[in-house]
Formats: sequence, C-alpha cells, structure tokens
Amino acid sequence: MADSLAVDAPLGDAGSLPYVGSSLVAALDALGHAPIAVPTRGMQLSTCGAAVRCALDRHRRLRVRPNPSVQRCLRYAGYRAPRRLRSPRHGALLYWDSDFIPPEFAKVLNGYDELYGVSTFVAGVMAEATGRRVGVIQHGIWPEQCAYMQPPADGPFTFLHLGQVDARKATDLLMRAFVEAFPLGSEDVRLWVKCPEGQRDGARQRHLQEGRGDLRIVVDARNAPRRDLSAYFQQSHAVVLPSLCEGFGLVGLEALAHGRALIATGWSGPADYVDTADCVVLSARRVVDAPLYPRHARQVAFEDLVEALRAVAQDRDGAALRGAAARARVIERWSWVNRVREGYLAA
Repeated sequence: MADSLAVDAPLGDAGSLPYVGSSLVAALDALGHAPIAVPTRGMQLSTCGAAVRCALDRHRRLRVRPNPSVQRCLRYAGYRAPRRLRSPRHGALLYWDSDFIPPEFAKVLNGYDELYGVSTFVAGVMAEATGRRVGVIQHGIWPEQCAYMQPPADGPFTFLHLGQVDARKATDLLMRAFVEAFPLGSEDVRLWVKCPEGQRDGARQRHLQEGRGDLRIVVDARNAPRRDLSAYFQQSHAVVLPSLCEGFGLVGLEALAHGRALIATGWSGPADYVDTADCVVLSARRVVDAPLYPRHARQVAFEDLVEALRAVAQDRDGAALRGAAARARVIERWSWVNRVREGYLAA
C-alpha cells in the first residue's frame, strides 16, 4: 500500500467530468506516482489516454490481491456511492455552483477524511457547511494542448461563448447585451455560441428570443471532441464568461491559456485565475437564485456587460495584448501537474 494513490472519478473525454477525472490521473502519473484509476460505469475506454489506461490496469492488478487497499483515494463526483477501495484517507473533491450546501449533503461530505473544493470559492462554501478545514485542488490546463495563434487579423471581431447554454451560464444575458452593444449595421462583430449537440434547439430558441434572431449571433452545436476545442479559441478574439456561478469555470482558464482576452465575472470560481491586469473583470453584485442548486448566485450588471463588449471590440490590438499577457501568466503555473502537486500532494 506504500505511497499508493487512487482516483475514483468519471474517466474519458465525453464531457467535463470525465475530462477532469482523467486529468487528475494523468497529472499524478506525470508526477511519478503511478496512480490507480477506479473504473466507472459507462466509461469509454477508447476515449481514455495512455496514463488512464495504465492506471486502470493497476486497478485490475490490485483487485486480485487479498484485502486490496491504497494509501489515499480521491473521489470526484458520486459522493454518496459506496467506496470501492479501502483506504485510511478517503478524500472528496467537490464542484458546486451556489453559495450554500444543505446540511444533509454536508453530512455526506463529513464522512470523508479529506475535503477539497475545485476553487477557493467552493472550498469556502464547503468549510462553512461542514465546519472543517477544506483544501483546494483547482482545475488546470495541459500547456501542450493550448497552442497559441495570433487572433484573426481579418473578418469580424469574434466573441466566443463556449459550453452549456442555460440560465447559470447567463447565455440569455449575453445575447441581450450583444444586441444592445452593437446595433444592426455593425457587421464587424460576431458572437459565436458553441454548445453541446444536445442543446441545439434550446440555444436556437434563446437566439430567437434573447438575441432577436440577430444573424451576427452564430449558434454552433456541432459535436466536437475536447481535442478539437482549441480551434474555437484560436478563431476568436475574446471569450465571454458572465456566469451566475462557476465552481471553477475551466473555459475561462483555457481561454487565457490560448492567449485570448477574457471578459468574466470576478465572483465564484473564476476569481482564482482572473486578473484585472489582463482580463476584463465584471463585478457581480446582484443576488439571484442559483439555477439547479440551493440558495444564491450572483449576476453581473447588464450595463457593465454591454460596456465591456463594446470596449474590447473597439480595440483589437489591445485585446491581443491582453490575451498574450494572460497566456504568459497562466500557461505554466496553471498546468494540471502544478495544480495537483500543490493542491493534493502537498496536503
């Protein structure tokens, strides 16, 4: 059992949860810890990288031993499920998208030996609910997967909104703000809404209702594996993340790693990585109900978002400089390897 580490999490490349689980395993592998990956139901082995496949093989070898156990086991998602490996140190890594954890879930978390949040914000919410010390294991980026290209020199100034299209992501607010910021006739701007394939109809409905069917708003619901998402960043000039709440907000960090200007809320998860020196950071003062989660989130002011869109679009050179500075700031410090080393292995 000496120095053995296991990760119990979704694995693969079919969504953000499996991506994070696989990245935790790959980071531990890169740090020389030969991690063990606990297989999950519905896992697609074909979408798992070499480090994860090796970690799954270690699990198979471990299971044939008498009384198999590990020194530490970190669970990401499925916190109420039975524990499938014995360990003296079971940790829970939590994402959470509101400012309150109810007592019944806090009791579940208190059944773990170690608690971690995916951001300082989430760790604070966990600490308040559990009365425990809570660490932070932030999400990261793989520098080699974030190739830098100069923003497009020709064509419209393109804002990218990448991810879910829903109330929490404030996609409706963004579409209204875009139409307000750029009256019809301003053909040198575009809002590119990249969402999952299953959200096509809902995104188009929001486009008609909130975006007034503006042809400069492009809904892109094509299926795209994570390895292809770099192209979306590279073909845009700025990324907008006006979410009501983000446990972490990985899209914002990935935008910075690709050297793109970022407009984002300064509340919740993104507060860990945004910097006013190279990002447009919006205050989120209006308290609103948290979509799908208990209690509250925060919303940026409509007028502030409108002004931010205008200001960034009017200065292409400035946006490019912001993005380049942000990339230099985050590309190494915010690697998955460094986040796991500092957040988990140092605990």
